[in-house]
Amino acid sequence: MLSNEVLQEISRRIAAALHPEQIILFGSHAWGTPGDDSDVDLLVIVPDSDETPHRRAVRAHRALRGLTVPCDIIVRTQAEIEAVNHTRSSLLFRALNEGKRLDA
Repeated sequence: MLSNEVLQEISRRIAAALHPEQIILFGSHAWGTPGDDSDVDLLVIVPDSDETPHRRAVRAHRALRGLTVPCDIIVRTQAEIEAVNHTRSSLLFRALNEGKRLDA
């Protein structure tokens, strides 16, 4: 299980790089079931952006350089989330409804 200090550092770095509206931890670390090989799953919601989702994710990963924690980061705008959030089985729906909000 990740320490609160590591989660705070991840959140701090992403906040400094992307200025998000929200950072949501989801997956095994949020649900208290991480395994030895579990990565950290994050949904980062940013204000409107002209960058592609991939480009935003690259910036988030660069912000976490030097940390030894594997992270899977999805970076979306609110509009992008609203376009797909109606599908209850979607990963984004589950992250938004069952994830743990981190301080941005």
